[in-house]
Amino acid sequence: MTQVEIEEMFDTYGCSHLYKKLQFPLWLTGEMDEVDLEIVEEFFESYEFDKVDTILVDDFLFQFRSFVKAYQSFLHE
Repeated sequence: MTQVEIEEMFDTYGCSHLYKKLQFPLWLTGEMDEVDLEIVEEFFESYEFDKVDTILVDDFLFQFRSFVKAYQSFLHE
């Protein structure tokens, strides 16, 4: 996914305030670059970040990585 696509995804799910805080670390790690759009959509549909004012990048990435791993494991069963 491109940075524009990632930003649009955060905006779509009402998390633009978090994207502003996580934008650089997400770009730096490249964590969302190679993930399918479908998985990112499922992630945002499963978690509620709209009421979260702050989150550490490590916490966000832990949740994201855990979700991606579980989602991919579920698909391969």
